[in-house]
Amino acid sequence: MCLGSIRLISFHQPKLNDIRNFVADERKLSTVRGVIVTEPYINRNKDWEFVRFKFTDPASSFYLKIHEVKTVDGWAEASGTVRVQVDEPVLDLKAGDYVQMYCWLDRFKGPTNPGQFDVSRYLARKNVFIAALVKSRDGIELLESGGVGIFTKIKRRLRETATWALVGEMSLEDPSRGLLEALLL
Repeated sequence: MCLGSIRLISFHQPKLNDIRNFVADERKLSTVRGVIVTEPYINRNKDWEFVRFKFTDPASSFYLKIHEVKTVDGWAEASGTVRVQVDEPVLDLKAGDYVQMYCWLDRFKGPTNPGQFDVSRYLARKNVFIAALVKSRDGIELLESGGVGIFTKIKRRLRETATWALVGEMSLEDPSRGLLEALLL
């Protein structure tokens, strides 16, 4: 039990070079380098109730493990994870790629309405406190393509097989489909 408590404390204790120490309450224009941790997800807003009233392009999101941040003195080592939001689909990047991004770094804000989901609290439990906002795919440079290891290939194949076994021919409108897909994430 004591070992678990120590691990939890160290998980929530930021390093001196953690990315959240670089960002104050106002958003900051930044250049960062890091490794993409998750496969980019493309949000097409199909399930949004007001999609027929306001056209929006699909957007992408993924998590980036920060390695460096550009300062006035050059590149400085940094650590931490940020949630990246790109205002268009990202089709050519994958988990493991080492990238450089020109972005706005900002802290997550709390909910603005009572009863609204608190994204900042949810992500804080995952030790993610900063959002990186990129206007377009052109704001991301691929520096080094991460090779897909055998573990990643096996994991992807297992996920595809499990998805097909559970979801199969289920209709997109079926209310239980979303729950099953969420369980497979």
